[in-house]
Amino acid sequence: GECLQTFEGHLMSLDSAKFSPDGDRFVSASRDYTAKIWSCCSGDCLCTLAGHVDEVRHASFSPCGRRIVTASGPTDRTAKVWDCTTGEILCTLKGHGDEVLSASFSPDGRSVITASYDFTAKFGAARGGLCLRTLEGHDNGLLSAEFSPSGQQAVTASYDVTSRIFDCASGRCLQVLQGHGGTIFSASFSP
Repeated sequence: GECLQTFEGHLMSLDSAKFSPDGDRFVSASRDYTAKIWSCCSGDCLCTLAGHVDEVRHASFSPCGRRIVTASGPTDRTAKVWDCTTGEILCTLKGHGDEVLSASFSPDGRSVITASYDFTAKFGAARGGLCLRTLEGHDNGLLSAEFSPSGQQAVTASYDVTSRIFDCASGRCLQVLQGHGGTIFSASFSP
């Protein structure tokens, strides 16, 4: 457990950090309203993603590593897709009624799924931001949503002490997973 590198530059605490697919970079999401892309080798900040008007709660790379999606807090209520090189906002995904707590790309990089405290997950086009489907059925806020490796299903995790598996094409809930005694903070499929 030796610390290899310390990365400094955010003004407030971090809510998430994720490696790029090639492992050369990582993205950090901060309560300072920004996300930053870092070089794992040099420790340098390569790009600051600024454009949200609230805390950035989550950030992750696209499968190709050229884009990032971020999720933002209760004032903002959006997810944004960014170009990793330029830091330009490519599109904004809107429509949630409360803070967006996670956002991630589909395996083919064409869609983004978001999880919100408004009790729903939404998935939309990674280019253009059009909402394609709203996944409903939870009785409390969602903390995460992830696509299956095929991209045909999604799994959610919620404060309502359940995870649910949804069919992405129809939006239908396929299974309610119960058994935890408290909040489920994240859920994901095996590779």
